[in-house]
Amino acid sequence: MTDFETQTKIELAQSKILEDPDNSKLIFEEILSKTGSELVKSRCLNGLAKIDWDKGLSEFASEKYEKSIQICQDHNYRLELVEALIGKAIILIFQGENDAGINLCNDALEKLTNKDEILLKIRANNSLAHAFYNKGSIEKSLTYYLDNQKILEGYDKYDYEKARISNNISMSYVSLGKIEEAAKYFKIAYDICKKLKFNKGIVVVSNNLAESLILLGKHNQAKDYFLEGIQVAHDNDIHDVSIEITYAGYLTEQGKFAEAHEIFEKLEKTFSMTKYQIQKIDLYSQFANFWIVRGNFEEAKKQLKLALDTIDKSELTEQRINILISLAQVYQGLMDSKKSFEYLIEADKYAWGRNSEVGAAQVLIEKGKINIEKHQYYEAELALNRAFWISEKTHHNGLQLNAKILLAQNYLIQYKKTKEKLLLQKASKNIEESLFFSKSKGLVPKYVTLLIIQGALYNINMQTEQAIQNFTEAIKISSESSLENLKRISEEFLALTSGQYTQENSLKDESDQLFLALAVDEIKKTTDSHYSSSITLKDLQDTFMVLFKVDEVMGPMVLKANNLDPEDPLWFKDLILCGSLYTSALGQGQTYHQGLFGILPFGQRNLRSLIFAITLNDSSQKQERQHKKAYFLFTLIFSEKLKPFFQDRQKLESIFQEEIENVGDINLIDEKWLGDLRKKILNIFSKDFNLSFEISN
Repeated sequence: MTDFETQTKIELAQSKILEDPDNSKLIFEEILSKTGSELVKSRCLNGLAKIDWDKGLSEFASEKYEKSIQICQDHNYRLELVEALIGKAIILIFQGENDAGINLCNDALEKLTNKDEILLKIRANNSLAHAFYNKGSIEKSLTYYLDNQKILEGYDKYDYEKARISNNISMSYVSLGKIEEAAKYFKIAYDICKKLKFNKGIVVVSNNLAESLILLGKHNQAKDYFLEGIQVAHDNDIHDVSIEITYAGYLTEQGKFAEAHEIFEKLEKTFSMTKYQIQKIDLYSQFANFWIVRGNFEEAKKQLKLALDTIDKSELTEQRINILISLAQVYQGLMDSKKSFEYLIEADKYAWGRNSEVGAAQVLIEKGKINIEKHQYYEAELALNRAFWISEKTHHNGLQLNAKILLAQNYLIQYKKTKEKLLLQKASKNIEESLFFSKSKGLVPKYVTLLIIQGALYNINMQTEQAIQNFTEAIKISSESSLENLKRISEEFLALTSGQYTQENSLKDESDQLFLALAVDEIKKTTDSHYSSSITLKDLQDTFMVLFKVDEVMGPMVLKANNLDPEDPLWFKDLILCGSLYTSALGQGQTYHQGLFGILPFGQRNLRSLIFAITLNDSSQKQERQHKKAYFLFTLIFSEKLKPFFQDRQKLESIFQEEIENVGDINLIDEKWLGDLRKKILNIFSKDFNLSFEISN
């Protein structure tokens, strides 16, 4: 084989590394087995090392780069040496040896002198950016990406590199909480990929752009980019399913669990034999989050163990801290505090071992959450303050915001026990600061959630007008941003606030407890605090159902109850409060509110309720407002830990509608009928949770 033929084959193999790595590997190995040229050997070793790295075989890749480095140093092959140094640096950085990787990148950059070698300089800068990102120096990381952008200014070519650089800049802005800037650069990358008809790039950037739009509250646009990217991948046989994984995660957060579960199960089967380890880890992580949101910690644990096992085998360590923290969260939900803290300690050691201040702040925030759940309030405050200081130092907006909001939760839970006004003031101050912060960063969903939380606190302070203003603004913004779930919650809070006007002053304490519980629930949702123990048969057996009626003469009253004695003094006050408040809130105006409402607090025992409100025929009613009809609230009441169990609102509402439509007159409903309805709901939802429980009346 002539030198020209050899070089031609090497260039062919290099050009095919991404799209056909197996064929490239065969070409490199064939040349390597026949050549006597040390220069050719170094080029083949570099190519083979890159293929190994892309497959997650970092140990083999590292060995090949080291051989190439030795050859190049012995023979002074400058460019091949630079390529090998950068390749080795990337491996070290991904393994957490950031300083060693930085040294190799700087060594490589010192050897680059030719203006035409800009692609190697860009690759070295990208590696340096990644290393400093790992160390928590996100702004310094961003400077390297911005430097790359300047390098390419004035060049009409290198559009592919410009797209990648814009995407990397965006990822840094996401980490800094500068979501509007991130979305701008993602759009630049997207437009370049569209212009080039670079389909793989369209898929990757559509995914990232959609995620940033979600944080800005632009859900409809986000969904469009998700679906476009998925379609492009399908039409062009692109085997990058990251966008499908992220889309399934988006559906999970939207409460569309059946659609999300279908995608996750399909991908799980597809990935059983895949060689793409990074995507495997991402899939396991997102599927675990699906089960955490649903409250099924055993299933979540299985997925996270698979993710951790894949990380250990592949040495792709980028997500290790997140997986360890999620495992700590899951074991806390499984009531295994010892195991939970073992994983948290491992995550902490790993973060500091990588010199990652961001990772350390993540661990402190999780520790703060656990301490709050364990009622260790001073320890929680200490951890969360440290997390806030670190995230402020590293300019990590998302972690700053979470630390502030969790501090508010810590104060509110203490206030619930002590009624010490100073604690309520501290909580309100943290929420107010978080509200301003989220608005200044354009984080629309967070801002709306904080408006709702602040409105609930205004209610406790008897600042009803301010509360109504907050909820009204939240409804307006969430309507404009198509945040349907937040719009529903804002409307419910507004209705409950208005319903307070009809309450007696003697029930003020109970009403305050309700709004306090609502505020804490919203904080838990917005900070991803999903702690609760696994669901047991007894949890389901202890649920009960109450049918409230708004009688034209007697007002709100308990008409029927299942699995509860409404005359029991232990329950009487709770039933009076909730029956009065719920019916007043939902039955205002000329037309009663109908449909499914909640999840809302119920009483003083950490219980929650879902309410299906409807007008039905009732021959005992004679007045004009609803002639021969009355307003009824079918109220399902359950333990707080069952909140994830009932998150599929569409399914629950359809069950209520189907069963109640068959009732001609309310007088046909008795305790047995309520029991049968309760049993049907619990058995259907148990199947969704992969629970083998069978509920009887």
